[in-house]
Amino acid sequence: MHTAHQLLSDLCAHLKLQAPPAPEEGEAVVGIDFGEDLLVFISAEEPWLTVYSRLGVLGAEQTELLEQLFDANLFWQGTGAATLAFERFSRSVVLQQRALADSLDLRALEELVKDFAQEAERWIQVIETVGKADEPLAAPVYAQTV
Repeated sequence: MHTAHQLLSDLCAHLKLQAPPAPEEGEAVVGIDFGEDLLVFISAEEPWLTVYSRLGVLGAEQTELLEQLFDANLFWQGTGAATLAFERFSRSVVLQQRALADSLDLRALEELVKDFAQEAERWIQVIETVGKADEPLAAPVYAQTV
């Protein structure tokens, strides 16, 4: 069994980064900032690790992209098991994924972060290119016929 903080510390040691301090009473979160809006953090009150990325900002007229984001969220088919969300005040699209610390070891956490970063990069590309391409958006995975 690993605690969330121990997993973060192990990941930092493996990556030769300074480990974050353990969250103190009343402290919301501590974590690792990998830059480019990729964060891995833990909450003081919960046994969850959360991986988070800000993907981009939507313009007011990007309803087609919003539809694609909602489609991708359905059954997590188009998000690699993460969840896409729209933060209305900043108009930012975010991707997040949570995992129970007890269910992870260092290797599993590394894989989670690596897969999440790849999925975040894919969505950053989608957001940057929607509206610039003449081709329609692809059907979501669950809607495609085999």
